[in-house]
Amino acid sequence: MEANHVSETYDVTIAMPTRNTGPLLERILDAISRQRTTYTFELMAVDSGSTDGTVELLKERGVRVVSIPTAQFNWGLTRDWAYQHAHSRIVANLTQDAVPKEDSWLENLVRPLEDSTVGASCGASIPDPERNFPQFPWECNGYFYLTREIGKFVKKYGRGLSFANSAVPRAVWKRLRFDEQPTGEDFQFQRKLHSAGLKVVFPED
Repeated sequence: MEANHVSETYDVTIAMPTRNTGPLLERILDAISRQRTTYTFELMAVDSGSTDGTVELLKERGVRVVSIPTAQFNWGLTRDWAYQHAHSRIVANLTQDAVPKEDSWLENLVRPLEDSTVGASCGASIPDPERNFPQFPWECNGYFYLTREIGKFVKKYGRGLSFANSAVPRAVWKRLRFDEQPTGEDFQFQRKLHSAGLKVVFPED
């Protein structure tokens, strides 16, 4: 299905790649169902071969599921696939290990995109207090995630965009698209935004 032929039924599509999500999925779905927002939204999962009941649970909870073969998963191309199938003018990116903390998460994330000079809005990611194990690379390996290459990136492009918690207008995606990218598709897209003269904003709320 081509992106130009998808109707914009909602203001926002929350797009989440999934594969064997485990018990955390219930918390994510509950957090999304509690959102208080002026925007209409749908939740869509792009599932790449779950075998643990993830797809069944998603469908039970009314989530639209788009399935792809496990071998076809690629962060860049899978994100592109999600944007192609979104029934909305904005896509909010989420990952299967990220739980929205506030009931106003979606409203506050999407609102900055009403400014046409903004190409992406990105929220913070913080450790989950309900999981008592290291959750970020710098917690696991004992040092902060700041390599020389990341330092150069930040100097040129600013604070890094994360698709664990962000939103992008589909009109912007149609201009820039995602390329094949095994990881780091968010940094790749930030480079494209920078080249297009579009801002990335980081709302504090």
